Amino acid sequence: MILIINADDFALDEATNKGVVEAFKKGLCSSTTLMVNMPGFQEACQLVHENNLLKHVGIHLVLRDGYPLTEKIKYFPKFCSCDGQLCFSPKATFTYLGGSEKKALAEEIRAQIRRCREYGIPLTHLDTHYHQHLIWEIMSVLIPILKQEDIPYIRIKENTNPDIPFRFKVYTHIFNYRLKIMGLARTKYYGSIGQFLALRKKLNSLDAINSFSISVYPKINAQQMLIGRIYDKEVDLEKEVKQIDIYKDIVSYSGAKYL
Repeated sequence: MILIINADDFALDEATNKGVVEAFKKGLCSSTTLMVNMPGFQEACQLVHENNLLKHVGIHLVLRDGYPLTEKIKYFPKFCSCDGQLCFSPKATFTYLGGSEKKALAEEIRAQIRRCREYGIPLTHLDTHYHQHLIWEIMSVLIPILKQEDIPYIRIKENTNPDIPFRFKVYTHIFNYRLKIMGLARTKYYGSIGQFLALRKKLNSLDAINSFSISVYPKINAQQMLIGRIYDKEVDLEKEVKQIDIYKDIVSYSGAKYL
């Protein structure tokens, strides 16, 4: 059984950086992903080196929020606002991208990857801010880059929510199968802590689950407490993770990593 608990949004700000490191120290996460264009990036990279986290860090690709690292993408309203900030927010899963848009997007993706490596971060995996790699055209641009840049894994689409409409379940199955046959899917399932617990109860076996990935959002609040965020609601992160009573056996600061 492999359980991956990934701390998203590393480098967002100082409070998030402190929260991610604290979550590692408490054994509440097994990996994290860096936001390259956010104010806390340099500090986050320093913390990675200071806390021996190089084998646990991927990239949290940003196409919405903050400024891009490249110039060409700024000329496409689909990706950037008039003041040059990233604003990609498609209304449909099958949003069309033209050839020039794809080229500019590829340059920005490579620039964000390159900046991580310039700071000595090798990158073990990739996911995206607001899960935007789930857009079919974005993934089509990403796949060859992941292969060229030797980034082995990307987060699959959430597939443990029983309440989504049938058409979305079909897309989820096709999308995740695409990643599986390309060798880019690390886990069989992705979802929330609650969805993990529900699936475990349903299958009544950890071996049947095989592998599961969860996102958490650590942060140190004004009271210097470690919190998390679930659907914009602040929660006690340690309490949430400890609902998984066997998490200590399969997630650890020193041992859990991408294989």
